[in-house]
Amino acid sequence: MIAYDKGNFQEAIQLFQQMEMLPTGHRFYLALCYMEIGDTGKAISQLEQVVNDENETFYLPALWYQGLAYLSAGEVTEAEKVFLRLTEEEDSTYYTKAREILSDL
Repeated sequence: MIAYDKGNFQEAIQLFQQMEMLPTGHRFYLALCYMEIGDTGKAISQLEQVVNDENETFYLPALWYQGLAYLSAGEVTEAEKVFLRLTEEEDSTYYTKAREILSDL
């Protein structure tokens, strides 16, 4: 996490990958590292594993970044699906942002 906080995303990726069991929170930050270096495919893959558990603390932030990653990858249909899921969470901090993005698509 220190490497991530310092913006050393390549180093953070290497350190995350060395962990035998990658906790969900670390997987979330690994995905953000991939986004930072422009590898949206790997980011989406990591985020998919995080959003599989709706009770997970990182569920909504992971959905948000997954939607952004899909947009960045040019996968608008997939992004729409993710942002629609976020609009189902009316009390979420991502609700309004997701609606705004959907209206722009």
